[in-house]
Amino acid sequence: MSATTDRTWIDDFVVELRLRGASGRAIGDAVASVREFLRGSGQSATEAFGSPREYAASLDLTSSAKPKQQFPTVARSLAGLIAFIGFSMATTSWLRGDEKFRISAGQLLVFAVLLVLVLLLPLYLNVLLRYRWLLVAVVIAGAGMGAFLTLAEPRGPANTTHAVFAVPPVLAVIVTAAVLVALSIEQSIAALSGAGVDPVREPLTTAGSVRGRRGAVGIALGLAWMYPAAARFYLGAVLLLAH
Repeated sequence: MSATTDRTWIDDFVVELRLRGASGRAIGDAVASVREFLRGSGQSATEAFGSPREYAASLDLTSSAKPKQQFPTVARSLAGLIAFIGFSMATTSWLRGDEKFRISAGQLLVFAVLLVLVLLLPLYLNVLLRYRWLLVAVVIAGAGMGAFLTLAEPRGPANTTHAVFAVPPVLAVIVTAAVLVALSIEQSIAALSGAGVDPVREPLTTAGSVRGRRGAVGIALGLAWMYPAAARFYLGAVLLLAH
C-alpha cells in the first residue's frame, strides 16, 4: 500500500481520536507509535492496525470532552449563523430601498429549525465527520434554508400583515454586523490566549509542536472571522450586481 494511503489512514486515525476527546499530546504519541511500527514492519497501516476507527477504539483513551464545555462553542456558532443570515437579508432589504425589514412566521419557523439543529450538533457531529457525504448534504440543506428565508420575506404594503415584526433595514444591518464583529473579537481573544487550542504534538518534535500550535491558532482565528468575511463578500457582491 502506498505512502499516500498510509497518510490518509493516519489522518482518519487522528480524526477518530479527536472525536473521542483525546488530547493533542496523546494523539501525537499514538501517531508516533504507528509511524515507528510501519517503518520497521514494512506493512501498510490497514494491514497492521485495521480500520482507523477500530484501532482508535482499541486504545481506549479517556475522553476529555464534556457536553457543558461544548455548549458555549455551539451557542457561538448558532449566534454567528443567525446574525449572518439576518445581515444578508437586512442588507438586501436595505439596498432594495424597503422602508421596513420584515420577518414572516415562515422565516421564524426556519430559524427555529436551525436553532434545534445547531443545539443538537454535539449529538450527531461525529456522524457528520465520519461520513463526509452527509456533511455535504447538511450544507446543501442549510443553503436551501437560506434561500427560503430570502424568498419567504414579506414584501410590499399588501404583505405587511404577514410580518411578525418589522424594523428599519439599516438598523437591522447595523445590529447584525455588530453581533458578527463582537463574536469574532471574543473568539479571537480566546484563540490568542490558547483556550481550546490543543494541536497534535508528537514526541521529540518541539519545533513541530510550536508550528502546530501556531497553525492551530491561525485556523481558530480564520474560523473566528469567517462570518464577517462572508458578510463583507456578500455585501460586495450585492453592490456589484446592483450596478
